[in-house]
Amino acid sequence: MKDKLIICVAAIGIFIVYTLGVYGKGTKDERQDWQTKWNEQVAMHEKAIASAKAAEQEKEIQWLKEFDKVRNDAQVTINRINTDLASSNESADRLRNQVARLAARASKDCTNTGYSQGSNTAGAAINMLADMSTGFDEAAREISGFADKSRSAGLACQRVYGVIKNQR
Repeated sequence: MKDKLIICVAAIGIFIVYTLGVYGKGTKDERQDWQTKWNEQVAMHEKAIASAKAAEQEKEIQWLKEFDKVRNDAQVTINRINTDLASSNESADRLRNQVARLAARASKDCTNTGYSQGSNTAGAAINMLADMSTGFDEAAREISGFADKSRSAGLACQRVYGVIKNQR
């Protein structure tokens, strides 16, 4: 009986050890399966993140190219405006010189009227008109240059906004 009991206890022990070994192996296999699935998910997410970053970088590079094009176009326009202003300055200077010559001649003509006491009122009026014309011309030129440059900057800003809006 004692032998039977020992055999029975040994059989139960072997059964328990075998069951725990098989269970442990199954648990280990199941953990490895889940770890493999987890690693696949992590790799898939990392690949998606890298792809999204590359797409955003490409979009940003495209924006920068468009911004540079807009900036270069705006600079060309501003250079043209500056050239036009310089040209108009030359024309205005010639006109001012002509007005000054005419005003001087008119002033001289007004004082040489043959009267003993000549009046310089007409000459003063012509000089005042010449000075006003010069002042108006300078102010108009400055305002025109400012307006042209502001318009060019505004159009460049609108083009940049359009680039951003269309690529989103």
